Amino acid sequence: MFEIGFEKVIGRENVQSSSVYFNAQKSTGVPCGTMNSGGEVKIVYDIIPMNVGGALSRATGEFTAPKDGKYFFSVSGVAIMVAANGEFWAGIKKKLASSTNTEHVVSAYCDEPVSGKFCTFTTQAMQNLKAGDRIWVEIWGRSSSQHDDSSHYNNFIGWLIEEDLTTALA
Repeated sequence: MFEIGFEKVIGRENVQSSSVYFNAQKSTGVPCGTMNSGGEVKIVYDIIPMNVGGALSRATGEFTAPKDGKYFFSVSGVAIMVAANGEFWAGIKKKLASSTNTEHVVSAYCDEPVSGKFCTFTTQAMQNLKAGDRIWVEIWGRSSSQHDDSSHYNNFIGWLIEEDLTTALA
């Protein structure tokens, strides 16, 4: 009745990947590096309420993709201008496991003409990552600083949207 080799797998049933998601926060401010001088400052988050899958390093602030797939990341926070005409950038950076180069993924910008003023920033990115690829947040600017205290204004979140099952089940 059935020919050998006639059936072909066209899908998978009841396949679930393990969860990967995190939420990281700051409790203190971070001074910016100087723009255009290679003075970007990598943010290391001191509060990590969730780190399911353990992919966010508390020591380096870097997320390392544990598996191939589509990921979502968001960065938000508050900056303070420490002098008149301050400018502030926060960016998501990426380094592929297969490369020595760092890539700029996306950034947020805010500015204020008056010293002592606050501004908010946010940016998001979706990325196709391979296991071992890394994502982190850097800030830079002029006469500005990332502001934070016990209110935890600055957040970095991310999660695996969809695992690439073609590599997971290969």
